[in-house]
Amino acid sequence: MDEHISMKDFNNRIVTLLVRSGMTDLPKSLQDRQILFKSATLKMKQGEQMSESEVNEKLSSWLKNMTNLRAYDHVTLRRALVDHGFLERSSDGATYQLSPSGPQTWTFDPAIDEIDLESLLQAARDEIEERKRAYLAKAKKKE
Repeated sequence: MDEHISMKDFNNRIVTLLVRSGMTDLPKSLQDRQILFKSATLKMKQGEQMSESEVNEKLSSWLKNMTNLRAYDHVTLRRALVDHGFLERSSDGATYQLSPSGPQTWTFDPAIDEIDLESLLQAARDEIEERKRAYLAKAKKKE
């Protein structure tokens, strides 16, 4: 049975996973893991041949700048992306590329590939901060 993840579902879940939850390990939900793995590949281009060090650099940057995952390093994440069908490794192990077919039983709205993840997450953080400021201002007025 194929599962489809829409743009709306992706945006809602990735904000929850990376901004609101404070998670430090992979989520238990398979759908949430698929969304997380997809977000880790957004800086990679379809058809782009990448060396292992290039993939490691992109994944290290994603781990450092986007997540609070502490139980995963770039090597473990790279292996998981291969195991879950997001990345393919050449037979000699020298290069990687995004899997043209993607994860076998999951599909994603094509527009997800165009998401600016940094901007999406920053907008969510800004919204949370604004809500906090509004709440504190309202609470202060009640004093």
